[in-house]
Amino acid sequence: MFIRLFIVFSFILGNIFLSVEAQEENLSQPIPGQFIVRFKDSNESSNDKADKLIKKHGGKKLNVYDNVFKGAVVSVPQGKEKDLKEDADIEQVVQDFTVYANDKSDKSNEFNSNGKLSSQGMGGSSSIQILPTGVNYIDADLNTTNEGNGITVAVLDTGVDFDHPDLMVDIALSRDFSGNNTGGDDNNFGTTKGHGTHVAGVIAALNNNIGVIGVGSQINIVSVKVLQGSGSGSFGSIIAGLDYVTSNANIIGVANLSLGAKGGTSPSQGFIDASNLLHAAVQRATNAGVVVVVAAGNESVDVTSNNCVPAMYPEAISVSAIDDRNGAVGQDSWAYFSNYGLEVDIIAPGVNILSTSNDGKTSVLSGTSFSAPHVAGTVALYIARNGRPSTGDARLLSSVLSAISTPRSLLSGEPQDGSIEPSCYANGASLQ
Repeated sequence: MFIRLFIVFSFILGNIFLSVEAQEENLSQPIPGQFIVRFKDSNESSNDKADKLIKKHGGKKLNVYDNVFKGAVVSVPQGKEKDLKEDADIEQVVQDFTVYANDKSDKSNEFNSNGKLSSQGMGGSSSIQILPTGVNYIDADLNTTNEGNGITVAVLDTGVDFDHPDLMVDIALSRDFSGNNTGGDDNNFGTTKGHGTHVAGVIAALNNNIGVIGVGSQINIVSVKVLQGSGSGSFGSIIAGLDYVTSNANIIGVANLSLGAKGGTSPSQGFIDASNLLHAAVQRATNAGVVVVVAAGNESVDVTSNNCVPAMYPEAISVSAIDDRNGAVGQDSWAYFSNYGLEVDIIAPGVNILSTSNDGKTSVLSGTSFSAPHVAGTVALYIARNGRPSTGDARLLSSVLSAISTPRSLLSGEPQDGSIEPSCYANGASLQ
């Protein structure tokens, strides 16, 4: 539960602001000449309308929407936005905003796929599979009768490494809406070494005696690339990803969005307008039956008062982060970077999470980015055992949330916001 705004489309690693002033810094900025347009209803396709628009006004068509609403993302020469607003085919013109990947994580330790530290050049022919602490904490490893077989989860992120030996990616169904033209392959080689690949591994790393194991090793992964290799993106690209997910809702049961945007305590009208369109896209996806799981964010703020999206949208399941270091319940604490608030639904491990990374390796990263996929994977286990719910709207999924969680006590360092969201649990009776 959650609606409002919050910008910096953080990769959701852990960019922390330690003062009120800092919380208002690094807000997303408008992208010069780039706009999300919403077309008036007609029988003409959005693609044809966008082509006509570009032919008439100049510029470039970036993405089109036919499912969440009829629209497109276009870049036009400076000053042409006035002409767009007067175009007879256009209902609304909204400034697009930047999305940033703000890395704040402990230094990554990269491993080869056999689990040994690559930085130390350790070889050897023996293989080893590591049980990550997060998967251990939610007891997904104990659920040996349900691995999510037949369920598809879309990862809206920087892409997923198509060649990773520890992942099963539906390459044919994967798409790239970031403008990088990788087809959905992960080209993020910055500090995070493959943010989307890391998310995918938490959900569904294979049980194959190498690397790590995910929440459900038989879950199918579809890469819906909406962030560029740099980790940056836009509202427009996220909406395009959700449009694609909605069009394939008969296949995709769950969508994971480990990203976020901060509008701040006094967001601009432009940001509000862009957020409203993103919200509409989330609504259409959940109405189509897709369960949308999102990261709460890493600014240590209340998601409502700081306008965090999509974490505040009530239709999505929003996930905060617990700090667990050993995979066992007890002596845990609140992840200091995690956002919080009444619109947050559930909590999962998000500190020092070992998972897959680019080039067939593994790495250790922190953030609510990696709490969310624990929940997305567990929702997939629920669907594998119980079938898809009639709606993906989180407000109507109390039975699902109950099945995938367990009550907990207030954690050390946890902000007291009037609610203690339950902890993700993947071995409940209705999941086995």
